[in-house]
Amino acid sequence: MTEALALADGVEADLHRAILSGPNVKRALTARQCQILHWAERGATLVRTAEALGLTQAELSVHLNPLLADGLARLIPGTPAPPDMLTSLWTDAVQAFGFRPWLIPSDDAPSLTFAEAAERVDVLARHLTAAGLTRGDRLLAHAAPSVDAALLFWACTRLGIIYAPVDSAAPADAVRRALDLAQPALVYADTPRAGAFNAGGIPVMVLGTPVLPPDTDLPPPPDEDDIAVILFTSGTTGEPKGVELSQGALTRSARLLAGSYGLNPMDRLLSLGEFHTMSGLRNPLIVTVAAGAACVLAGEGERRHPIGAIDLCQRRGVTVLSAVPAFLKMLSGMAARLEPGAFGPLRLILSTAADLSPELSAAIRSITGAPVLNYYGLTETCGACTLVAPADADRAQDSIGTPAGAVCQIVAEDGRILADDEAGELLVHSANLMAGYHRRPDLTATMLRDGWLYTGDLAVRRPDGHIVLVGRRRDIIKTARGDLLALGAVERLLEEDPAVEEAAVCGTRDARGDERLTVFVRLTANADAAQTIPRLKVRLAEQLGPRTAPRDLHVLADFPRGANGKVLKHKLTEDFLSDDGF
Repeated sequence: MTEALALADGVEADLHRAILSGPNVKRALTARQCQILHWAERGATLVRTAEALGLTQAELSVHLNPLLADGLARLIPGTPAPPDMLTSLWTDAVQAFGFRPWLIPSDDAPSLTFAEAAERVDVLARHLTAAGLTRGDRLLAHAAPSVDAALLFWACTRLGIIYAPVDSAAPADAVRRALDLAQPALVYADTPRAGAFNAGGIPVMVLGTPVLPPDTDLPPPPDEDDIAVILFTSGTTGEPKGVELSQGALTRSARLLAGSYGLNPMDRLLSLGEFHTMSGLRNPLIVTVAAGAACVLAGEGERRHPIGAIDLCQRRGVTVLSAVPAFLKMLSGMAARLEPGAFGPLRLILSTAADLSPELSAAIRSITGAPVLNYYGLTETCGACTLVAPADADRAQDSIGTPAGAVCQIVAEDGRILADDEAGELLVHSANLMAGYHRRPDLTATMLRDGWLYTGDLAVRRPDGHIVLVGRRRDIIKTARGDLLALGAVERLLEEDPAVEEAAVCGTRDARGDERLTVFVRLTANADAAQTIPRLKVRLAEQLGPRTAPRDLHVLADFPRGANGKVLKHKLTEDFLSDDGF
């Protein structure tokens, strides 16, 4: 059956509010009908829609028949769309942009064109095949971002080998947990890290070893639904999970960002994340390929320190910078030290996390001259399901934008879709959702229910369609008085003080077991802690009430962070609080 679904003339669907409307008609949609119409908007045939939703044709008909009977939708001839494949994305880019630069190292080493990269990817793919790896095998990569590490990713995608990168700075116990979870057939490491795998019986290859290509035939490419990567994520809780993402999901997510932000072959993108993070992998290695753009590879110092990143932007002609708010906050504190034009031809900054305030966005634009556009997505959504479009930059304010390539609904605990400006949990349905957590069906069933990803994020939808995050379920505490407090709102309150560079608020329990706020702040360079802390306590008491306001504020030079710059709150409480709660 190659039929596809289309709405009747004059009928419009608001899938986020679950409403069909048109001439003389307004109908509420079920959650399953919203999902079906989402796939219809993508041009999927009924067969493909049923496969994607895990339905039989009979089950699909049950949901479609009411729409067809009421004349709200109709069936049209459909043509199966070509699969969304990383292998096709790569081949098309090499053919179209072969002699344009793709990989640009941070030092003075020469750039690598798409065509040159393709030759080296082919060599790596043949070596992996000669080593006995086949489609579906897992390869654990423990290396800092580099030309060789980038080429390894594309060699794996060509063969259908699942690429599982680990934080280059991960301690030995974290690497062991990743090995236990992934159970790889092979470990690829760069020279500084190869010694960590001298036991355990898993073969280890070292990146950058000069070798001749073996005379090995490559197998057929993988399929759209084959798993391409496993990304290890724990958010800020410390619980490791391996997120499985398919070839198709990564391809569509990259095309979504490249198209939404107008990336083109003249662009040079610098990402400050490492390859084991969602944006750190997709933006430099896949989005650039989708756009025919160049990827500037940052070194360790340039990823960690604004001065190094600024210098790299100027030296390598960076036009698009991908960073997280934590890095942008550090950058904003350097405004007085920067000269006009310090960032060279930079035209756009992509902020790859949720906590981007209007004040921070404005400060960064005043420094760089480039707009800062926010987008949102958990690793489980392939890193992007809402975004602030360039045309919406001035009115987006503190939002995470509008849904992109996804249906986003905000629901109450009973599943009821909430009205505008009502806070509830953000649910996402998309063609780009994870396949699941590797070897953890229990966790998968918790997050993925009936085709919806339960993000755990609390949000409101504004009347203009923009979504604003108001906290996470785990970032909401209930005080002994029964008050609910969003930790993010307290952080924003603290950061309004000119002496506070950054705040991190954690929920802890006192000796009686009651939940309470514990505050950590990082002050600006010239701030006087003796004057600032009493002022902050007064402000918190005025806003939260004397019983709810935290008694102690801890001043730190910096916070423990993940490789993407996000504050690791579980490390804050582990490292800086004693057994009695402080």
